[in-house]
Amino acid sequence: MDFERAAIKTLFYDFPAETAYAILENNQIDFLQDYFSDIARWRGSAYTVSEWKLLAKILKDDWLGEIIQGKRSQVGRVLNILSMVAEQILTTDNQNMPRVRFDSLFRWRDIALLVGEDTLTLAYLAKHDLKLSPTLPKRTSFLWNDVLPHDNTRLNDMLREGIADVHSHFNASTDVFHLNWISLMNGSADVNILNRFKGYNERTYYPVSTERIYSRCNKCFAAIFLRSMLYRIFVMKDSSIQASDFGILTDILNDNYDIEKLKAQLQGQISANRKKALRITEDVVPDYAIRDISGNRKDKDSINIIYSGERFLLYEALKSWFNKEEKALEYGKYIYFYLLLKTHLRRDFVETNLLHGFENFAAIQRNKSKAIDPIWHKLSKRVIVQTSLADNPTQDYLETRIHPSDLSTMLKVLSEDYTQNPLTQEVVLQQVDQHLSFVVHFLKITDKQEGQDGVERYADYRKNVRSAFENICKIVDWQQVSDKPKIVGIDVAGSELKCRPEVYGHIYRYASLLNKIGRTYHAGEDFYDLVDGLRAIDEAILFLQLDSHSRIGHALALSIDAKEYYEKRHYKMLISKQALLDNCVWLYYQAKEYNIVIPGEMEVFLHDTAMSLYDEIGYSKDFNMLHYWHSMLRRGDETCGKGESALWKESANVVASSARSARTDKIAGDILNEYLKSAKIKQYGNVACESRYPDKIVGVVSQIQKAMIREISEKGIAIECCPSSNVMIGGFERYDKHPIFTFKPIEAKPTDPIINVSINTDDAGIFATNISNEYSLITLAMMKMKDENGHRLYNDETIYDYIERVRANGMIQRFKID
Repeated sequence: MDFERAAIKTLFYDFPAETAYAILENNQIDFLQDYFSDIARWRGSAYTVSEWKLLAKILKDDWLGEIIQGKRSQVGRVLNILSMVAEQILTTDNQNMPRVRFDSLFRWRDIALLVGEDTLTLAYLAKHDLKLSPTLPKRTSFLWNDVLPHDNTRLNDMLREGIADVHSHFNASTDVFHLNWISLMNGSADVNILNRFKGYNERTYYPVSTERIYSRCNKCFAAIFLRSMLYRIFVMKDSSIQASDFGILTDILNDNYDIEKLKAQLQGQISANRKKALRITEDVVPDYAIRDISGNRKDKDSINIIYSGERFLLYEALKSWFNKEEKALEYGKYIYFYLLLKTHLRRDFVETNLLHGFENFAAIQRNKSKAIDPIWHKLSKRVIVQTSLADNPTQDYLETRIHPSDLSTMLKVLSEDYTQNPLTQEVVLQQVDQHLSFVVHFLKITDKQEGQDGVERYADYRKNVRSAFENICKIVDWQQVSDKPKIVGIDVAGSELKCRPEVYGHIYRYASLLNKIGRTYHAGEDFYDLVDGLRAIDEAILFLQLDSHSRIGHALALSIDAKEYYEKRHYKMLISKQALLDNCVWLYYQAKEYNIVIPGEMEVFLHDTAMSLYDEIGYSKDFNMLHYWHSMLRRGDETCGKGESALWKESANVVASSARSARTDKIAGDILNEYLKSAKIKQYGNVACESRYPDKIVGVVSQIQKAMIREISEKGIAIECCPSSNVMIGGFERYDKHPIFTFKPIEAKPTDPIINVSINTDDAGIFATNISNEYSLITLAMMKMKDENGHRLYNDETIYDYIERVRANGMIQRFKID
């Protein structure tokens, strides 16, 4: 199975479009065999080059099927491997709709994440339906969710009791790639496609180089052309199509075309295809491939109608191929090339690469709406709500993040029509007024005033945050019982490498005193060093005054294995001087706070490194570790001007006893003033440096992690876990290593600290998941945990009881406004 999955990844994800098209034009599958082993070996390093060459031979001789009509060099035969692998993972329910075999869910996730679920699902259904064609009615419905359900009945029944997704970012909460894809495939012929891709972060995906790299625009125009042609051939049954009609592909891919003439040609084809398409109005057709199904109420009412056009097109094309129809044998290579181009463009919208860290994710996240057509921009808000709640709209809850700048528009749109199917205007969701709520989130940014001497860090930004928060409070005050949806909380998200929790301390403490809305904060997700991640979590608790009415998003630093982390990095770190200085001082005093003994060698390192960095950055006072620590504790304080409200003044300072004591330290105040206002301190503090921890760092950090988990548990602070996001951004790599099992042990002892945890999606569209899928992945991970003898660690009853408790926790974590 591993070799077969590797073959799909190579042929439909890694394979360079330039090489594939050259093979396609020559129709030589022998060339494909040669290139296949060269590309596959870079992904599957566990096998030798010789083994990959043997796999390429098996691929050609066995997996790609028999010689058809005497034609051995059928490039389209690569489509066979799709159904070959899918048949081992998928099944159908009693309605003949596709399902994943639960015990194969990880294998499905591994490959479907890369090439897209529909590519495999439709290949499976096409082959499956042909085998059973005498006993099955013709398939007309393609209304399953973007993430396939599985066949674990017990788990499905449990989750139908209701799930709350309390860590979800609204604009990425649905299949963002599909909205971009159908927009491109329908609207880019009359829009400058170059502008659609302007500003995209260029990436290198290919393990082998080619002489010429097709641009995104080349690939997109080629895909628009191919989709239109395949639609005419396999859906409209247009017999006038000739092989020579595909000659324009070479010109498109190599920039040998007049762009205005090409647009006109593609627009003409798209207009012709719209004749029998479903229309919103006489002039608006979201996707020409979605057929007019006015007589089928079930299809019209389903939000999944947005997928039906693309699915029907691919189903008809693949079924023709598996049925060995002459037109499919002739044009099968173009079906393959279309799927390859689609996968290549999908990589800009879905996190599929092997890179970790927030910056890698952010580069994809910024693309999520760039290619969406104006038509779909108007409709996408309802699509997001309905696809998020479609499984169980009267039991599930969506508490989703939204930026303040989008708030008023979003509330207006959703208060009017979010229960209506965007394509048909049919009301499809009932009784969900209390099942959708918003958390307004601020984005961590780089300080734009960093170079200004005498200006406090983030001075203007803090004012902007306060202004936005006060507007939020006004909306909350105006909320009526009947309003839908409601604002229930605030959050801060984004890269935490420069923007520390201190920036938001006053607003969060003020919000706590107002007691109007809930508070959550992203912390410990992305960091230069593990100590830095732990410090971010601690500062969030201290400065933001987090308590039993608040939550932390991710908190991955609490669970990362310190020994594995530092050994992998050879105990070295690359970090800014200011951050390393802060980390050394924080680690020293945090260990003392928790009564953790610091080995002598480690204590000397922390003191000497801090003193050296303090002098290099340029602080004017003589170094004293305690004075500097006191200055750090006061960073969450804020000076109030005259005429401020009593509550604003009351919340100006951190209330912890350690911070109160630090305020009596005059030298600490002088150090703090330099930290906040000196342009020189900011400049030299941002200089990068390299350092190496003593090996003893592992023991100290491990003990601090345990002590912080206990503190969070005792304070009643909840943690929002997002399994797929954490695996892909945080680098945990395996779901059975996820921090949720540290925060909430499966079989806890009475003395173990237990944190209230929930399972969530984060950015469902970018990670190609949904809330049910996240629960299912964690469930299967538990079932696959083994002891040293290869026996399961936990029986089913233990596992389902754990999942039920986490499901209930998610419901409890929701911010509720009376």
